Amino acid sequence: MKKLFTLFIVMLFASMTFAQVVNPMHSVKHGPTITKQVNLKSLTPHSYSKGTTRWFNYGEAIDSLLGGVATIYGNILFPDTTIIVAYSGGVYAGPWIHNLGDVLDAHDMDFNDPSLFPGSLAITNSSTYNIDSIGLYGIYERHSADSIVDTLEIEVAVNNTLPKYYFVGSAINTNLSVDTVWIQGLSYAYATNTLGLTGKKTYKFPLTKQFYADSLDNGLHYIEISTADLPTVAANKYVVSSVKFVPGYSWIPNVDSLDDFNAFHFLSFLENSGSWPAYTKRDFNISYIIPQDVRYNVAGTWNGLFVPSFAYMGGTGTDDYPYEHHLIYYLVDCQTNCGYLSVNDYSQNNQFQLGEAFPNPANTASEFVIPFNLTSACDQMEIVIYNQLGQVIQSKEYTSVSQGEHQVKINTSDLNSGLYFYSLTANGDRLTKKLFVQ
Repeated sequence: MKKLFTLFIVMLFASMTFAQVVNPMHSVKHGPTITKQVNLKSLTPHSYSKGTTRWFNYGEAIDSLLGGVATIYGNILFPDTTIIVAYSGGVYAGPWIHNLGDVLDAHDMDFNDPSLFPGSLAITNSSTYNIDSIGLYGIYERHSADSIVDTLEIEVAVNNTLPKYYFVGSAINTNLSVDTVWIQGLSYAYATNTLGLTGKKTYKFPLTKQFYADSLDNGLHYIEISTADLPTVAANKYVVSSVKFVPGYSWIPNVDSLDDFNAFHFLSFLENSGSWPAYTKRDFNISYIIPQDVRYNVAGTWNGLFVPSFAYMGGTGTDDYPYEHHLIYYLVDCQTNCGYLSVNDYSQNNQFQLGEAFPNPANTASEFVIPFNLTSACDQMEIVIYNQLGQVIQSKEYTSVSQGEHQVKINTSDLNSGLYFYSLTANGDRLTKKLFVQ
């Protein structure tokens, strides 16, 4: 059983703090689990960028950054706990995950690293785009009558008014190398088991016998829906989605089990077992779940909210520090102010150019220089050095930086040999490049 950290969650618009403890994501597993490490790019067709469109999945971007170390897990998605599920060890109990949540911020630096996605569509802070489609991977099981049709219900909203929350506490502060972990507060309506946002669109995908038979070669099922009627995503807005399974059959509560009925397993991947996840402050690309206590509004602090993956970090077993990203994909179609990621000497966007550090490789007992060019004066700028796990090693902030070419010297005496990344954030835009230390 995993050790649980007691974290504190703080509402930015209030001074009240309160503790929360939730069940670990892997305390129980039901159904198929892919235990081997996989490269998500070989799992899906979604790693491509074509013309003005590009598929986005935050888990895939992080897995590219970490070198393909993700492990895929499956778990039952069911609307309540009144049917029985066979868990590991032959224990029967009700399903405990009742809805999935996800946030996409396509402007994030991890999607726009030219060293990871050369030639791909670039989304900057000034870009606007549409979400043409949403794709989801899972495993659909059928045991009910052939005529039964189940439904996967997907809700999507474009929003910039989500309340901001953040975790504080020594465990997170120390291991993620940041003073706060920011999340978007996703509202949950427990009476209807739905996303509690106005302006959302609801899409229903029928799960039939024919769909069950039409699985991929690896046994997974893929669902894709058109979302062309969603509003355009403007700067500083996010795409929010939720997913729930609606069974097309009835059952005897607390008697019948999913051994005899249709079931849907959602898929997520463990970012990097045994290591804390990659995190950059104000990175809002986070996956969420609705566990049993929130579903019935008895969770205390989490009532009315989707619970983010950050609430499940920490442990002492083989899945230490579990942090999961759902396999939900978004087809982004650029509308304005987009570009393409290049691997030229200078990576650039509308705000600045970031040059190649020199010397590169750098020496552990010396320093290296980061050149950059601002196309306009910058009120606030930050340079961050982080390792392959996304952990911040050094961070420097600057104010009132003038237009033109500049250089910043970074001391390497506290860096071990290996691969690092350096990023520059200015006027809300960010670029990242690689650095080798020997």
